[in-house]
Amino acid sequence: MEKLYSWDGKLKKVRLQALRRQYEVLTMEEEESISQYFDKVINLTNRMTRNGENVTDVMKVEKVLRTLTPRFDHIVVAFEESKDLDSMKIEESQASLKAHELRLTERNKERGKSVSSDQALKAQHVKKGKFKKEKKPWIDYSNKEGEGSSKNQESNRKEDVMKVQRRHGMHWRNCIPGMAN
Repeated sequence: MEKLYSWDGKLKKVRLQALRRQYEVLTMEEEESISQYFDKVINLTNRMTRNGENVTDVMKVEKVLRTLTPRFDHIVVAFEESKDLDSMKIEESQASLKAHELRLTERNKERGKSVSSDQALKAQHVKKGKFKKEKKPWIDYSNKEGEGSSKNQESNRKEDVMKVQRRHGMHWRNCIPGMAN
């Protein structure tokens, strides 16, 4: 009988290690809803508890906030800043995140986008030293009253562009159409 119980204890430890590993690598999938993800986390933590692990609501809430998809990043930041996570119940966080998810879904429907579309601003990456010749610098050099002659304007333009390019580590002659020597 003692051998049976010792095997049971060892088996629980092995199961618990496997469940801890699953818990560590668990993240929300892009197509998953908040409810589905919370169900996954709660199911896994309940199995861990049955095998001897002590998992608190705070640990569950922190796990969910850490592993949500990027479309919830702005909500997670607001959540962390405005709520006391140490005293929050898992049900409270689920309800709050579900409300935000519904709001996002409605807004995306109004805009004609799918739910999984990114909300972050997308920026294009331009390699250093590779510039398109057709683009003009952002500095306005239109002819205004009191600016003087066109030679002064061209000189001022070169100086301003050089300042901008030095600040960003670029050579100004490569950026301005017609300025390369």
